[in-house]
Amino acid sequence: MDNANEVSGLLAQSPSQYNEAVFNIVRELSENVARPIGIIILGLVLCYELFSMLASHNNMHDMDVFLFFKWLVKATIATIIISNVFSIVNTIFDIGAFLVTDTIDTLDNNLDFEAALTSLENLLNETTVSDVPQLMHLYGISFFIGFFMEIVNLAITIILMHRFIIIYLKISVAHIPFATMVNREWGSMGNNYLKTLFAVAFQAFFMMVCIAIYGALMTDLGAVSSIDEIVSAIWLMLGYGVLLVLVLLRTESISKQIFGAS
Repeated sequence: MDNANEVSGLLAQSPSQYNEAVFNIVRELSENVARPIGIIILGLVLCYELFSMLASHNNMHDMDVFLFFKWLVKATIATIIISNVFSIVNTIFDIGAFLVTDTIDTLDNNLDFEAALTSLENLLNETTVSDVPQLMHLYGISFFIGFFMEIVNLAITIILMHRFIIIYLKISVAHIPFATMVNREWGSMGNNYLKTLFAVAFQAFFMMVCIAIYGALMTDLGAVSSIDEIVSAIWLMLGYGVLLVLVLLRTESISKQIFGAS
């Protein structure tokens, strides 16, 4: 349960906040390796764009000054974009982090896992000597399920680490797809990349919704009145944990479907 609160805190972090050292390494690689390639691609794209504009306008026989002005505007916009790639990327993920933070504040009551634990502890404190056999049985089950809950917690941690690693890999080459966005034919790469960034950023929000649902289900487990019900509640706790892992794994594909990213 405590792990769920930690997950909420991690989801509210942007890539630069999650691990500043790794983010700085990725940014340095992007600026020194991917950016020069992006500038070359941008030059090729702009040349292709200018040629296409002139060729499509009366097969280059009728020169219109407006075409050069239009091309100059596109080149200026493309230069501004390629020069501020990381500012754009950070803004996208800051929006995702803001949504998660706002969701935590809004659904704070549903994330009160301690209430369920307190209810179970109070019930155990009221047990008598005649309940010792049931308590021994409960202890054995709790030990078994506690082991699997640690595995569930580890799986959730790995899912989060995987998400941030994927983010770092995506932003390490951000200059290259962004360089193609000014051209209609080549721009599909940049447009899909931008959709992917939004999908990954909003994935944190969908994960947060899963955590909120998990919190509400766990809170319901606090409404027990006997040791037998505690046993059932512990098994449900394990089931909810496994279900949470499975749903968290699905959030990436769900987010991509919503934003139309491939």
